[in-house]
Amino acid sequence: MGKETGEGCHIYPNASNSRVTLHIKAVSNRVRDDDKTREQLIDELAELRQREIKLAIQVVETGQMEAELRILHHFLNIANQGKAMLPLLDEFVQEIQGITNCFAVGIRILDEEGNIPYMAYAGFSRKFYESESPLSIKSDQGMCINVIKGTTDPDLPFYTANGSFYVNGTTDLLATVSEEEKGCTRNVCNQFGYESVALIPIHLGERILGVIHLADSRENTVPLEIVEMCERLGIGLASAIERVWVTETLRESEEKHRILVENSGEAILVAQDGMLKFVNPRAMELTGYSDHELTSKGFLGFVHPDDREMVAERHLSRIRGEKLPDVYTFRIIARDGNIRWVQLNATLVTWEGRSATLNFLTDVTDQKQAEEKQRETSSLLQNILDSSVSVSIISTDLDGNILYWNVGAEKIF
Repeated sequence: MGKETGEGCHIYPNASNSRVTLHIKAVSNRVRDDDKTREQLIDELAELRQREIKLAIQVVETGQMEAELRILHHFLNIANQGKAMLPLLDEFVQEIQGITNCFAVGIRILDEEGNIPYMAYAGFSRKFYESESPLSIKSDQGMCINVIKGTTDPDLPFYTANGSFYVNGTTDLLATVSEEEKGCTRNVCNQFGYESVALIPIHLGERILGVIHLADSRENTVPLEIVEMCERLGIGLASAIERVWVTETLRESEEKHRILVENSGEAILVAQDGMLKFVNPRAMELTGYSDHELTSKGFLGFVHPDDREMVAERHLSRIRGEKLPDVYTFRIIARDGNIRWVQLNATLVTWEGRSATLNFLTDVTDQKQAEEKQRETSSLLQNILDSSVSVSIISTDLDGNILYWNVGAEKIF
C-alpha cells in the first residue's frame, strides 16, 4: 500500500511514474480550485459593482424625488399664501430652470378665448416672445397647439404617453421625420437655434391648463426622464394654479360685493342673536351711529319702543323659518333723537355657519309724512263738506255712479 502525503496523494515506492502523475493531478486540482475562487471573486465583484450602480441610481432618483417634492411643496405654499398668478409662475420658471439646467423656460396658460400667451418666461429673447406669445389654439397649428389640445400620438417617438412633445435635435427631426408624422409644424424654435425642445402639458384632471416650454441650443438636454419629471411637476403646478384662480375669483367677487354694499342706497344689516353683525355705510348714515355703536349692543335698542315687540317677533319667526311678510315698516330712533320710518325687506341667510337675517332698510320717512299730511287734509276736507248742510254736494264717476254725498245732499233726496 502506498502512504498518503500531505498533498492528499498516494505515493507508490515502486512506481515512480505513478508518483509523478499523481502529483501533477494534485497540482492541477489545486489550480482548478484557485481558478474557481478567482471566478467567484470576479462574479462577486461584478455583483458588487451592479449593487453600487443601483445604489447610485437610487441616490440620484431619491435626490430628484426630494427636489420634486420640495418644489411642489413650495408651489402649494405660494398658493396658500394668496399670491397672485404671475409671482407663482415666475417662481416656477426659476425652479424649472434650476432643476432641468435648460437655458430657456416658459409657461403658456390657455385663456377663455383660446389664446395661449406666455404668462412667465426666462431665457427667451424678446423677439422670440413677441413672435410666439400671441398663438391661439383656434387659428394656429404646431406641436404646442397639439399638446394643449391633447391631440398627440403616443405611438410617435417624439410624444410621451402623457401627451408631451420632446426632441433633442430639432434639425435632425425636421430632416429625417416625414411630414405625415410631424404634421403641421411652425419650426420657430429651430429657427431661433434651439435644438432641444420639450412641451409639457399642465394637467388638471382631464383639463389641460397650459404648457411648460423647455428649450436649449445644446442637443440632448431634455431626455425622457427630465420630461417625465416635468410632467409630474406640471400636475402640482396645475393644483397651485387652480387654487390661485379660486382665491382670485373669490377676492374679485368679494370686492364687487363690497363695492355694491358700500355704495348701496339702502341700509344693509345682518342680524343674528339679537345683535347687528354687519352694517354698511348707508346704515350708519341713516341712524347717525358709528359701526361700533351699531354692532356693540342689541339691535332692538335702535327700534322705537312701540315697534320693538313686533320687530322682535318677526325676526325670531324668520330665524325659525316661519312664513311671514318679507316687507314691512317700523320706526327707528336716530342718534339725534329724531324718529324715522324705515321699510324693511328681509331674508334668511347663513352667517358664519349659523342662521341670521339679511336686512335692507329704506328710509320712507318723507313718504310716511306725506301720507299723514294727505290723511289730515282728507279729514279736514271731509269735516268741511259734512258741515256744509245748506249746500248739496254729490260726487260721481264717469258712469254716473255716486261716490260721495254730504249731509246737504241727504236733505234733498
